[in-house]
Amino acid sequence: MFGRLHGALLEIQFSIPGAFHGLYNVLFQAQSFWFWIKMTTSLNMLPEAASVQVPTLLCWGRHDYTCPLSAGIKYADVMPMSKLYISEPGSHNWLIQRPEEFLQVVNDFISSADSSVMTNR
Repeated sequence: MFGRLHGALLEIQFSIPGAFHGLYNVLFQAQSFWFWIKMTTSLNMLPEAASVQVPTLLCWGRHDYTCPLSAGIKYADVMPMSKLYISEPGSHNWLIQRPEEFLQVVNDFISSADSSVMTNR
């Protein structure tokens, strides 16, 4: 939760418009809001991720404090056919802030001749 707060301060252009929705959810959907906060901070999906047997592109921003890069590395390590792409200047919303970079990464992944036998990183 503190990581998201830190990220919100760094990505103020996304945080200000989203603040209304967050406040609305806390005030009018409090039970659901806190349920999902608990789920996203305590749920371990690594066992399920390990069972993924298709080429998978994981995209992470090096400066993502909401979902730290260490999480992306853990997922890439357990997913045998995954490729982890790290956007060096990217934060949590780098897919939106850097759409050309994201498009290039996805296009390269899709067109990769070795996508059916991809290995980590």
